[in-house]
Amino acid sequence: ALAVGTTLGLRILRDRGLVEVRTGRREFVASLPHTPGWQADLWFSDTGRDPSELFEARSHLEDLLTRMALDRAGPEDMRDMDWALDEMHRATDAAGYLAANLRLHRALARASRLAVLADVHETFVTLIDAGLVRAVLVGGTDDLLRHNIDVHRGIVSAVRHRDGEALDEALRLHRHDLVRETTPPIIRSRDLAVHLGAG
Repeated sequence: ALAVGTTLGLRILRDRGLVEVRTGRREFVASLPHTPGWQADLWFSDTGRDPSELFEARSHLEDLLTRMALDRAGPEDMRDMDWALDEMHRATDAAGYLAANLRLHRALARASRLAVLADVHETFVTLIDAGLVRAVLVGGTDDLLRHNIDVHRGIVSAVRHRDGEALDEALRLHRHDLVRETTPPIIRSRDLAVHLGAG
């Protein structure tokens, strides 16, 4: 369930039958259908920053930083990435998986050796971390979770082997997962739940 304010987006979703709206004392509750596979409800406090924009901006910046890491990552960077992948694989809840995912992308950002842009990336990660109130896995998790870990493993493998073509394909799959993350649309309010697919 999502706590949402009265917005045009909510009315559009309701009219399309994508949400069921029940009125509460101070807010609406919209129940979104969960599609099969690994998904999470990530609840954010209203910090004045739209989490969907933070995730999108982070993703575009990560593409650039990861491409730079392809030529610049060293052995210590690869160890950090492998550790984060292992944490993603062993995560038992949405918060742990997201933390490991962010850790991996932090390692890729550092490996780019572009300190200024890595600092900008860290700002996005800090804002996401600071606003996250609750994370809950929903639906069946196994298939898409494995797929998402494989996508990230492909990114790390491409960086390790300096394989630009493999990296292009891995980043394409990663962007495909991001599209799945932001469908259905994200709705903003005093408390916000971002409905994520495997990301």
